[in-house]
Amino acid sequence: MSFYELDRPVAAPSATLLDAMRAKLQGIGTWFARGYASMNESRLRSALYSLDDTHLDMIGITRAEIPAYTRKCLETGK
Repeated sequence: MSFYELDRPVAAPSATLLDAMRAKLQGIGTWFARGYASMNESRLRSALYSLDDTHLDMIGITRAEIPAYTRKCLETGK
């Protein structure tokens, strides 16, 4: 083994490999974000369905409006 083989610079990973890894991690992050959003929507919807009609009237919605209301709340962050 020569000195060149011991001291040669280590090649950096190719850009295509890094791009592929970055894309895969972004896909995983998107998957987790969708799951988290779905879980939040389900919890809010369940909480609203558990209220009686008097409380829903105080909020200003009906039972039929609960799915649209939950989506609106989670999109606007209110």
